[in-house]
Amino acid sequence: MASKSMAYSFLLDLAGVTTDLIFVVSYNNIILYTDFIHWVMDSLLELTLLVGIYLASRISRRYPLGVVFVESTLGLILALSILGVYFYNLYSYLNGVLNGSKGPGVNAYTSIATGVGIAITLTSYFNLRSSYGRQGVELLRYESTHALMDSVASVSATVGILVSSITGSVALEILFTLILTVFKKKGILQDSFRIITGETLDYKASLLIMNNIQDLVSRSGGEVKSVEARRLSSFYVVNIDVYLDPETTLREAHRLRRKIVKRVAGLSDTFYHVDVRFYPQPAYEMESRGRTLSYAGGRARRKR
Repeated sequence: MASKSMAYSFLLDLAGVTTDLIFVVSYNNIILYTDFIHWVMDSLLELTLLVGIYLASRISRRYPLGVVFVESTLGLILALSILGVYFYNLYSYLNGVLNGSKGPGVNAYTSIATGVGIAITLTSYFNLRSSYGRQGVELLRYESTHALMDSVASVSATVGILVSSITGSVALEILFTLILTVFKKKGILQDSFRIITGETLDYKASLLIMNNIQDLVSRSGGEVKSVEARRLSSFYVVNIDVYLDPETTLREAHRLRRKIVKRVAGLSDTFYHVDVRFYPQPAYEMESRGRTLSYAGGRARRKR
């Protein structure tokens, strides 16, 4: 399953965090420190993605967007706190360099940590790419691309450490630090902010889904009320509201729901969770024991 591959990738990220942390504590190296923050941010992103996938995998339950909102808020606060600490230390380092109180602090031995990082990110890339080849899940393809970019970042860190240690150039040390800062994953910030502000609704995907389920619903005597496809990181959660004849049996409604879920899931592997809710038709009238019942907005009222 895709979740197993993602969990394996998360464990590899933790290995990268641990390796960098050991060397960061032992050596005063701004390039390695920047790489360490990169690992921490990636691990946080993987963790939030795993939680989202777990919640989405519970097909028989509603997707708890409230839980995701809280998770995203906490993730955003934590990510901003980490970045705040990082930029404070970066400022202190640059300030020391400009004032002449600090010289180049790069030790060639710290390239061992970034070398291990290269091996970890490539392992993660080949694992995700292999899983994508077997399962064809688009989520894995997105994450494998991310892992490949992380490999490039680790190579940049390794080259920066070696070049700076050999030349003793503070300018090169600062240059590679800034390059790694650009590589630092901002996805956790973007995704969390979009979820909190409600900007995850994808109108194009929503329209695609609506056009593809209209025939299913109309054949059942119903009407599509609304479709909302919300993107959470690398996958979508879809909410579909449908108007149905109040005389529709539970068996027929359940059968229609399964058909809709199957149709939507077949459109894209990124449509990971589909919720279908039914409502009585807003202006439906039926005869019951000689009296007319009018359904409006899900509420029934008698007409005498």
